[in-house]
Amino acid sequence: MKNNIYADSKILIVDDQQANVDFLQDFFELQGYLHVLTTTDSRTVAALMIDFKPDIILLDLSMPYLSGFDIMELIKTIIDPGVYIPILVLTADATLDTKRKALQSGACDFLTKPFDLIELQARVNTHLLIRRKNEQINAYASQLEKLVATKDKFFSIIAHDLRNPFVGIQNYIKII
Repeated sequence: MKNNIYADSKILIVDDQQANVDFLQDFFELQGYLHVLTTTDSRTVAALMIDFKPDIILLDLSMPYLSGFDIMELIKTIIDPGVYIPILVLTADATLDTKRKALQSGACDFLTKPFDLIELQARVNTHLLIRRKNEQINAYASQLEKLVATKDKFFSIIAHDLRNPFVGIQNYIKII
């Protein structure tokens, strides 16, 4: 697919089933995504988070070694609290308790396998849009903080420079 505005986004796919990983990687590459990284070993996610710096994570819940829930807890310790990295859970466990637990553990969205590819694409794009907007908001907030600090310093200088003449005028009035 051409003209994918999210083509430069980094997608990390974590699933213990190689067939699922291959299918998702092929699908996203066909959609024009340039940076799709996969792993079937949940123990490598921490290193991949640091090295790859994904924009979105597609995560299975039932895996050996570390479950998807364990990975979500691990991710919380790796990324800064102000950074939004969406986690889209893809699992065959469609129970309400699992969905609730996943969303409370840090997942932003939840799809049950087998999933509709159009819905998957729409949700990934939506979360990538939210991530970009979040990054823009954080950049604007940082700029605003700098501008406020500059304004405060400017007014501090003005207040200091105006205080001296007023003290002189007050003293002159007292003398009169």
